[in-house]
Amino acid sequence: MTERIISLADIGDPLRVQPLAEAIFGRGDRRPDWFARKLVREHVDPGLSQLAIAGEPGDPACWGGYVLVGTPPSRAPAARTAGTGVRVEARGRGLGTALLEAAANAARCAGFAALELWAEHARGSFYAAHGFVVQRSFETWLTFARGQTEDRLPAPLPFDRTKTLVIGEFLREAWEHSDAGERHSFDHGGVRVQVAREGVAFAIHRVLADPEIPADLIAEALRRVVERLPAPAPIVAIALDTVSSITGPLGACLARDGWRVVQRGAVMLRQLGACDAQTVDKGRSPPR
Repeated sequence: MTERIISLADIGDPLRVQPLAEAIFGRGDRRPDWFARKLVREHVDPGLSQLAIAGEPGDPACWGGYVLVGTPPSRAPAARTAGTGVRVEARGRGLGTALLEAAANAARCAGFAALELWAEHARGSFYAAHGFVVQRSFETWLTFARGQTEDRLPAPLPFDRTKTLVIGEFLREAWEHSDAGERHSFDHGGVRVQVAREGVAFAIHRVLADPEIPADLIAEALRRVVERLPAPAPIVAIALDTVSSITGPLGACLARDGWRVVQRGAVMLRQLGACDAQTVDKGRSPPR
């Protein structure tokens, strides 16, 4: 049966897609409510998100892939993909392209000027072939906490707009929509590090510094975070910029401190033109 693309809103509750996401990517050590948190924290819009099906919309057994599209205000006037996946057995039939094009058209018809996504390095050429242009390259780093479990961690501070140097940043909304008890702001020597609990791990969502701060002091601030968070939890520093007078030396400092790169990628953007009304509110078959 030929696949077609429908709006995620057509299946009702978007939480129904969680088993599909886990079938594609695995459950790993995610917390049970990870998908619900994702929908909220990344402002996922079911009307813009897309689902590939090969049967009745209500039958999860016929769902072959999806793309989630969010509308976080911090990314305006662009919409942003919040996850794309295709079942192994459904790959090679153009589903990824069809999902992406349907999402782009839904976003442009909703009035968004661009569609943003975060692409792993290996997928960059695929997205470039579909009109996406690199805005910045990044690396995600991993280490393990060395603190005591009984240590009291600092409370979250308001989103800081005074520090002008942003070394790495996920979504502001992902930080703000995390539970207050799972967010912590560490300040040291002109550097602020914002950390949120993500299942068994901690994620550094944002690293901010005064513009004159050298790389070794930023590394020292991160070292103090590692020494405060409870061992042996993994810590990931999300999306540290790779093109900067700071981040090159910072990478060398992190490597000396036992951090390692676990992901390379880029933030990519596609400008959106006029709405193709013929593809709105109807299923579209992928290219064969």
